[in-house]
Amino acid sequence: TVAIRIIKDFFDDFTHKRWNRLVTRLNIDDRLLDAAKREIQKLTLRPGAALSEDDTNVRQHITPDFIVETDMDGHITMTLNEGNMPTLEISDEATQRLASYEERNKGGRPLTRSEQEDMRFTRQYVEGGQLFVQALLQRRETMLRTMQAIIQWQRPFFEEGDEALLRPMLLEDIAQRTGYDVSTISRVSNSKYVQTSFGIYRLKWFFLHKAVQTEDGDDLTQRSLMATLKEIVDGEDKANPLSDEQLAEMMKQKGCPIARRTVAKYRDKMHIPSARLRR
Repeated sequence: TVAIRIIKDFFDDFTHKRWNRLVTRLNIDDRLLDAAKREIQKLTLRPGAALSEDDTNVRQHITPDFIVETDMDGHITMTLNEGNMPTLEISDEATQRLASYEERNKGGRPLTRSEQEDMRFTRQYVEGGQLFVQALLQRRETMLRTMQAIIQWQRPFFEEGDEALLRPMLLEDIAQRTGYDVSTISRVSNSKYVQTSFGIYRLKWFFLHKAVQTEDGDDLTQRSLMATLKEIVDGEDKANPLSDEQLAEMMKQKGCPIARRTVAKYRDKMHIPSARLRR
């Protein structure tokens, strides 16, 4: 196709916008050139980024661990997605047999060697099962308390779904709110997902390690800066797209002081082409 020929043989002409030269060398009209330009601008220089852990959009099939729903009045409900998991209980037969053996021991009726071995095995079975069930209940409580603390910290986001409303949040912040160790919060948030009214997110996506401070002392998260940058790019004059320097200046005017190289980094992360490729 025309787009492939441009990339393979005339990419330098394309990046420098030598449109007339491309029309001549490829022997095509402006309509075909415009179609090829649109096709090329859909491409990314980093196709593997779609599989990155930093990608906020969950593309693979996953089952969320939490379900958070927000109604029209802003009321938020959160449940642990346990699917069809049955309730685990210790066998009644085992507990009754153990109780029977213990009752006979208390009553002074000696057990045979076979019965003593059966009693020891049954006790290990019952006590091990009780510990396992207790561990599952503790895990459930830890997950619920952690998710609830995250919702409280990031409540504006869960109400509106706007990434610009996310607050800087560290593992230490949630650990302090829940009373758990930082390592526990890290373990809970790792490889866990939450389904919201606005999409599915990795739990660790909510933990922001860097923030930019404005002149007023407010903290702006990386995602809020990226949302502002995207808003500026979406509203620019498409015939005269803004350079990274101009974008940095406009960001500063909106109270988001970041450097030109930071603009370029955020632009790349959002797969927004450079100014010369946005025409």
